[in-house]
Amino acid sequence: MKKFIALILVAMLVIPTALVLSASAEETPVSQGKEYTISGAGTGFTDLEGQWPAKYDANLTDGQTAEEVDFGTTSHWFGLYYKAEDEANVHSTSPKGIGTITIDLGKVTKDVSKFRVHIGNDIAAGIPSPKSVKVSTSKDGKKYSDPVEFKDIKEAVEGVQGIFWAELTVAPTEAQYVKFDFEHGKGVFIFLDEIEVYAGEGSGEAPEESKPEEESKPEEESKEEPEESKEEESKPEESKPAEESKPAEESKEEPEESKEEDKEDSEGFPVWAWIVIAAAAVIVIIVVIVLVKKKKTAK
Repeated sequence: MKKFIALILVAMLVIPTALVLSASAEETPVSQGKEYTISGAGTGFTDLEGQWPAKYDANLTDGQTAEEVDFGTTSHWFGLYYKAEDEANVHSTSPKGIGTITIDLGKVTKDVSKFRVHIGNDIAAGIPSPKSVKVSTSKDGKKYSDPVEFKDIKEAVEGVQGIFWAELTVAPTEAQYVKFDFEHGKGVFIFLDEIEVYAGEGSGEAPEESKPEEESKPEEESKEEPEESKEEESKPEESKPAEESKPAEESKEEPEESKEEDKEDSEGFPVWAWIVIAAAAVIVIIVVIVLVKKKKTAK
């Protein structure tokens, strides 16, 4: 009996440990240590000779995050810079107000499903949160999926430094290149210090690959056909889109609500909860066995 209880106690230790290890394996960013490219100037904002010398060029895939928003030449942040009236500035990273950072995962990776961005803001220093953040994926770096927008970008609060993670989970997809588009709002900077890409099971909006521009050419050529043929062929073709477009639009809107619910359900039951349940189950088994043993010895 003692041996049996000892085995159960060992199992009680092994099962939670295995769950923790499997969870940590799934949560390792596939982007960590990977190379990335930056739009515009090609680096984070760096100006060592201006009125306010600064270097905002922190590594975005080294796994390190800052605990406060700091400035100057020793800052721990990466700065995307855009000024509408000075867009030609050599330090500008965001053409037309959109700063793009593209991570190369090194190879086509299966089940890419979650993206995280660590953002800092300080209204007093002219550093608000980005107006929007969108992500798209590609296998070859040329043809990208339709961008999906993060929905949890926190607004900056006057007089308060804000640091937070923005997260987006989508249906698993294959990708080697992951492109993040940061849209500037008010202020000239967007501060980041880490971008993460995860591969594993996910839920939410699936990034659909956009159709190549070449597919649209036949439609353009058909517009140049004689007017007589257009009048004969347009009648049957016009009726179909009118009838079919409404269901298509409705079907796109409905899944978004269900997908958000699925995401909340999946995120609402974390790994540690499973560990607690497993440990509790083992304890209950031990108690039952001990009670049964006592009853037998009493008889």
